[in-house]
Amino acid sequence: MRIKMLLKNNLMVFLLMILTVASAASIICFSYGIYQNYNAIIADGDAATKILTINSTTYDKYMNSSVTKGMLSDCILSLSKETKKGIQSVYCQSIIKENVYIDRYPFEFFLRPKEMGFVDGLQGVYDDPEIKIFDDNTYIKGEKKIILGKLLYESELISMSVNDYPNDEEWNAIKLEKGQKTVLVNGEEYEIIGYSDYTYDPTNSLMFIPFTSLSNDVPLRCRIDGTNVFNILFYESITAKEYKDVCDAINKYMSGDVEIQPIDLTESTDKYYYKTIILISVIITLLSAINFTILYRFILENDKKKLNIYRLCGCTRAKAIRRYLFQCMSFTLPLFAITEVCYHKLILPIITPFFKYMYDAYSFKIYAVIFGIYSIISIIVFRIMMIFQIPKNMDDFKGALK
Repeated sequence: MRIKMLLKNNLMVFLLMILTVASAASIICFSYGIYQNYNAIIADGDAATKILTINSTTYDKYMNSSVTKGMLSDCILSLSKETKKGIQSVYCQSIIKENVYIDRYPFEFFLRPKEMGFVDGLQGVYDDPEIKIFDDNTYIKGEKKIILGKLLYESELISMSVNDYPNDEEWNAIKLEKGQKTVLVNGEEYEIIGYSDYTYDPTNSLMFIPFTSLSNDVPLRCRIDGTNVFNILFYESITAKEYKDVCDAINKYMSGDVEIQPIDLTESTDKYYYKTIILISVIITLLSAINFTILYRFILENDKKKLNIYRLCGCTRAKAIRRYLFQCMSFTLPLFAITEVCYHKLILPIITPFFKYMYDAYSFKIYAVIFGIYSIISIIVFRIMMIFQIPKNMDDFKGALK
């Protein structure tokens, strides 16, 4: 009944009340998300780089480090689900004996950890975001497949020198037969399944095999000074949590064999920005509550004559307070709950790209707690307002009835 009367007689007041409650609900939810996002950033920290480089402490004259394929696999797969999800690719090399280049070849590997194992990690490393060498099934199973550059079938002699290799040693390739279906790698036959792509093989003379097809004892290659035995490329700047996770895994599986290149992890420079937003949100929330109180006071003033009649007919002050308190709550609480739903479904997806930790901060329980806190505070504020607005005795009503 009260809503119908407001729509009929005080449409502007009705719209202002809706705006006040809806804005308060949105700002309270937003303030909570900002606060949690701020805490996550301060807890995580971040670095200016996306690449974490691991250097070898021991290696031979051919740059074979003491880190093996099995050690790297165990280390990366032991990382937390969150850290693995943030890794775009792990890069490493291994110089392996084969029968194309005489007699060893520096294979490059880009791999990405998944829950089921490793997949090809070339996607996103080059300009083409979709390019990859092997399908996921081949990589996960560690199938002995090889992809070659077309030039290996066409040229009589191909020479290759390897950066940082001792004495700038060169290796020559033999010409492959047109019908040749396999090549030997590390003493095992690998099936030729296709040609390399110019995107990742501009010389058309390289060879690629799945990292997972190697035996666990195959050593990884580092540079001549021992640096860069492998590196990890993340999608985003490395966080303190990710850095600690990687360090713990390396210390567990490669202790004494490698050194982790230190990176500067600094707390977000946006502290003042977040604190300012939180402060503004709190102030606006308080102003919204005050605005609603003022608006409802206007309604009570208009209802003063009706209230006087209720009191003359035996309505107690306490009953009158409960009556108007129920009207306030029956209007504000459903509207607040509806606004929370709209915030989660409509507003949150829009602002999440700007605050990457915000979405995970919310749950049904959190919205219920926010709703409960708002309800309790509203009841207290409205009750105080009505105590001052509704007189204690009938003497205060003199002159009200005309």
